[in-house]
Order: sequence, then C-alpha cells, then structure tokens
Amino acid sequence: MISLRARQAMIRTTGSWRPGVWTIRQQSTQTSGSGYLARFVPGDTVIIRGVVRPDRVALSKPLTPGNQWATPFGQFSHDQFIGRDPRTAVESVSGDKYIATHPTYEDYVINRMRVAQPIYPHDASAIVALADIHIDSQEQEVHHFMEAGTGHGSLTLAICKAIHAANQGQTPKAVLHSIDRNANHSKIGSKNVRDFRRGMYARDVQFHVGDPTHWLHNNGDVQLSGVFLDLPKPGVHLGTIAQRLKVDAPLVVFCPSISQIQEVVSTIHEDCSILLNLVNTVELMPGMGGSMRNWDVRVTTVKETGEQVNVCRPRVGSKIVGGGFVGVFRRLPQGARDGEMKRRAQTQTNVKDTDTKTPTPTQGGWFSSIRRLFGSQI
Repeated sequence: MISLRARQAMIRTTGSWRPGVWTIRQQSTQTSGSGYLARFVPGDTVIIRGVVRPDRVALSKPLTPGNQWATPFGQFSHDQFIGRDPRTAVESVSGDKYIATHPTYEDYVINRMRVAQPIYPHDASAIVALADIHIDSQEQEVHHFMEAGTGHGSLTLAICKAIHAANQGQTPKAVLHSIDRNANHSKIGSKNVRDFRRGMYARDVQFHVGDPTHWLHNNGDVQLSGVFLDLPKPGVHLGTIAQRLKVDAPLVVFCPSISQIQEVVSTIHEDCSILLNLVNTVELMPGMGGSMRNWDVRVTTVKETGEQVNVCRPRVGSKIVGGGFVGVFRRLPQGARDGEMKRRAQTQTNVKDTDTKTPTPTQGGWFSSIRRLFGSQI
C-alpha cells in the first residue's frame, strides 16, 4: 500500500499518479531540484547515518513506492522517505535514530554496490584537479574530453563536476566520452551517474563500449581538450591519443604502480613522434583517499565510571583505501621534438662510426692503458 505522502510526492514530480504506475521525468534536465534541501522523490538515493553512532551508514537503492530497504541496522520502507525533507530522523525497529540525507559524492561512491574497484572520491578529485580544467557556458566551441576505463564511474563523476558549468545553456559546450572494453562496467558506470543527484550530470557524459584507439579512429573529427587514462597498459594508446589532443591539453594517467608511469615515460622517450612531455608526477598516499587520514573525534562515556571523556585519535579499524601514482603530460606543438630526433640520429651515427674503427695497440685498448700506467718506460 502506497502512502498518501508518497502519492503527493509523485504528483509533484511527475504531474500524475495511478496505481501500479509511476514515472520520473528526465532527471538530467532537473538540475535545480537536486540540491541538499530538495525533498525526497521516487528515484532518489538516500543515505542514513546513526545519530549516536555516526559510523553506522547505509545507502539505499533508488526510492520506489512500496519497496522495503533492508540494512544491517534494520528494515525501512521507501515510503518513510518519499515526500519528506532531508535531515529527517527515522527510527529502526530497535528504536535507534538515523538521519536521512541526500548522499554526498563521497558517501555515494564508497557505499554504492560495485563490480569494479573504484578510484576513491578524494583521489578522483585530486586527479581531476591536476588536469586544471577551466571552461564555462560562454565557450565558442564544444570541448571533448575522454576517459578510458569507466569502471565504477567514480572518476567519471569527478570529471563531470569539472565540466558541468559549461553545459548550463541550451547548447552543451563540453562532453565527456567515457570508454570501457567491458560492457558490464560501462553499464554500471552509466547507472551510477544516472542515479546520483537525480542524474544532474547525465547530460555531461556519453558512454561507449570498446577500445579507446579504435573509438578515436571511428570518430576522426573529435579533437580532445583532455584525456584521463585508468588502464593496465596505457602506453599502447599514446600515439593515437597524442595526435588528437589539442596543444597544451592534459593527458592524466592514473596507475597503481610507479613502474607503469615509468613505462609511459619510456614509450614517449623512445618514440619522438609522440608529442607529449611529462610535467608532473605525484603519489596519492593510502588512507581515506586524497592523501588524507581519518580521525576519530568525539565525546564518549566511560562505562565503568560514567565519566565523559574526549576522544581524539586516528580512527582505528577504518578501511585503508586509495593510493597510486598520477602522471600529468601535456601535448607539445608540432615539430617540438624534431631537434631531439636529429640529435638521436646523429648520436647513433657516431656510435656506429666508433664501432667500425679497430684501435691499434698504440691508439687504445689494453696497450694504451698499460702505457698510461707506466709512462715512458714502455
């Protein structure tokens, strides 16, 4: 049985309601109603956090009238939330109180069910910040960005947040092409973007299944304003990507191991036709992501004495996440590495000339070494 409050919420959202049928308008265009204070409507995700135990957290699936939500702390009805304001208190069967809110980006990524290992929120934000993207709706052209390795969609959301301001007008001025070879990962990443904040970033991204190099070959007119790679072997795509990057546009490579960044650097060093140069390499330290460490700061009561004491210490038992290495490369102008190619060609010629000359005993080799040691005695 659907509550009256749930019916009223659906009428406000969709304009109509009838038993057994409910729909939501295209949420990607309803950005004005996706803020922290917007009332819960069908399709929203809700996070509950314990009042006494803030570490007790659970994230709902998209709200559906009549559905039940089983959590480790008890069962809730979706109708308990639909039509109510955020920061409403709800009670579990045991009587414990929880505060219901719209999830933050961090809450959403960490607590969302996953099929791929996510880049944790603070790390994803740091990766995007290193690209230094600055665009808005006044741009004269459409800026295309590419992400290779959709995975969980956490980095996708972080990139969308950076380009979202360019899409406030009727004509979008920025689009992210998120590519993954795994169709299931692409599907999950797309769903995670749609379910976050009523799909406010859904207009900013297009999802594709396939290989990044093949995708670029099939879309020959796309010039890229930035690229993000989260791949096991990013070096194999550098040649094609560098050709499509605009001059000075960033290529940001995220890898779990520094040796993978070194392989990318070596690939560029060995092939002077790849017009990229490394401008920055950073390590994202393990912790709670973004090189941060979680602390436990609270007031608690000692059971034995009833005394209230302050707790201020690094959180014990919290999951250590994040970490990795980021290489930031920039596209060079045409001809920037021509001098490097000439120097290498000349060096190789000199080495070959040296190898073809066989030194006489008086010119070099062991005889020369002995003569330097004993001087004119020889």
